[in-house]
Amino acid sequence: MYIDKSSYKAKIGVVSIDTINNKVIRIRYTYPKGKRNAFYVGIINEKNWREAVKTAHIIDRDINIGDYDPTLARYKPKKAQTLEVVD
Repeated sequence: MYIDKSSYKAKIGVVSIDTINNKVIRIRYTYPKGKRNAFYVGIINEKNWREAVKTAHIIDRDINIGDYDPTLARYKPKKAQTLEVVD
């Protein structure tokens, strides 16, 4: 495991975290063999960085124990949804 918080780069098992144009945080890994996966966590800030590291640990753990979610629904960041109140 390698985490460099100052430059927002990390390698956790088979999962790597980096930034694109110093604007957004990206998680990348190859699983299953030969299939490259990548998705964006959000803009660079402390909250999104912690979320990216946490997600990378979950992905690495799931790959190691054989419980990987190929739909990526378990790993993608949850977006807030607005609810409309109807009277």
